[in-house]
Amino acid sequence: MTQWESLNERNAFVLLDCDTRVRTYKEQPAVIQYEVAGRSFRHFPDVWVQYESHQEFLEIKPAKQAQDPEVQVRTALMEEELPRFGYRYRLLLAEDLALQPRLKTCSYLARYGRQPIHAHAREWARRMFAQEGHLCWNDIQGGALGARGVALACRLVLEGSVTLDLDKELGASTVLHWSADSKGSR
Repeated sequence: MTQWESLNERNAFVLLDCDTRVRTYKEQPAVIQYEVAGRSFRHFPDVWVQYESHQEFLEIKPAKQAQDPEVQVRTALMEEELPRFGYRYRLLLAEDLALQPRLKTCSYLARYGRQPIHAHAREWARRMFAQEGHLCWNDIQGGALGARGVALACRLVLEGSVTLDLDKELGASTVLHWSADSKGSR
């Protein structure tokens, strides 16, 4: 269970849950002490993310706050210095995290795809996709993947075994494909 201090952080966590490159993440993970113009400061990044290939700290701000000179100086310093310690640093805009329909689609997938699935269910779904070439959301809701097909499809998307366009609204005609580079469960 991840705790969030703002709706903006919650949105980030929902999107991270749907990013198949993400291995794990933590909220308020560290205190970074730094100096600017002879003054000492402490920074508490909002999120630490371990991706497949790297790790980074994320700071989430509304666009107006991101324009604050202090935030801009800190961001530039973190982007420049943290790679020496094995981290990247990114400032995410709250407005970008709230873009629809991506957030709505990811929220739905995260809500219904939470439960792990058994290997035989994954293999059965893979065979169904291989047989049909693709499935539409309407097919899945209609039982093409069985009685728990919606949960199965959502979980497979979260794991990266099944793909769909997250930037389009999830609807009857949404097309889902078995991922050519599926790695199984994550």
